[in-house]
Amino acid sequence: MRDIDWDEYRDICHNAAVKSGWWSDLETGEKLVKDWKTSILLIHSEVSEGFEGYRKGNKMDDHLPHVTMLEAELADVCIRICDTAGGFNIEMLPRFNFVFYMGFSIIKTLSQLHYLLSSDYEDVLLFNEVLSRVEDLCDSQGFTLKKTIDEKLAYNAIRQDHKIENRKTDGGKKF
Repeated sequence: MRDIDWDEYRDICHNAAVKSGWWSDLETGEKLVKDWKTSILLIHSEVSEGFEGYRKGNKMDDHLPHVTMLEAELADVCIRICDTAGGFNIEMLPRFNFVFYMGFSIIKTLSQLHYLLSSDYEDVLLFNEVLSRVEDLCDSQGFTLKKTIDEKLAYNAIRQDHKIENRKTDGGKKF
């Protein structure tokens, strides 16, 4: 069910990331000029984490134990896309209405997401196509994507490894 206003989520996700310091230098607090490729790699990592959970028998998520890791990581794909779109001032277009082909496996769809994210274009079409395919996959699996995104955003706001003081430590998340 496509009930997600991606323009709204672009603003919500990006504002949450800014508030948490993901768009600031950890030492000086000054605004960062982020690299597009790094942002895309972080989105790739979420796709790969979803695949890993699926590969291990459709494992339940460690942070949201009532949903599968695949569902939680697809929500993270959307959160990262929305944050990146906000950071790079990319407006979301009306969604494409891709149809999830029932013959497409979960693995093939995840592979397609990696393929799309590996393209050279840096514009709204990339994000809209990826979001549409994520929505299609979630719909086909009975996932509640909007609810899971909301739950992940709430969880991320209180994560210890997302707090600036913990990110500054040796081994902390720098970006």
